[in-house]
Amino acid sequence: MKHIKLFEYVTKNKQLRNIIDKFSVAPLYHALKSEYAHKALIENKLGGYSIQRTWEGGKRLKDDQPGYNESDFIRGISTSRDIDYCARWNDVIFIFDQNKLKTKYKVVPYNWGYSIGRGYKQGSRAKREREEFVITGFSKGLKDDERNLKFMEMVKKSEGYIEPLDNYLIGSFITKAHDEYIDEKDKKFLKSHKKYLGVYEN
Repeated sequence: MKHIKLFEYVTKNKQLRNIIDKFSVAPLYHALKSEYAHKALIENKLGGYSIQRTWEGGKRLKDDQPGYNESDFIRGISTSRDIDYCARWNDVIFIFDQNKLKTKYKVVPYNWGYSIGRGYKQGSRAKREREEFVITGFSKGLKDDERNLKFMEMVKKSEGYIEPLDNYLIGSFITKAHDEYIDEKDKKFLKSHKKYLGVYEN
């Protein structure tokens, strides 16, 4: 008998369940717009645009604590262990092989909601994201006199990539909730790609 840990996500989608069983993987999911998925598959790489704060010694601070702004930044790709959470956010879901990712990249659990200060209580929503952050790069902290401008410049550029993408990507779904809004050119490309797995309906 397999014992399911509280933080694990068990999908009810039969097609995805068969994929997981076939490849014996611990999947991670990343939702993105169809045009970005198209671009990533063409270039065979996915840029690390996401940003999370990090402090010396691996400590975490809330946004109302002293020293919060004196952080460095880890850069990478936000993924989730919950495909249904991802399916609500965007057009396409990339499915990654977590075990393969870990042979090249550091993958760390990250609860974004923890950083909210001012007495905010997460309660039952604390683990809603089930997030694993794939680190592709690092950016140094910003000085007070340049923080706002430099931060906006920083988030426009990726820092590192998951590449070659096809080495870590199991496949992709188009989400049913966003299917009718996807540009037809992107949809045609995605559906013709060898990594396409179908339309995901949660």
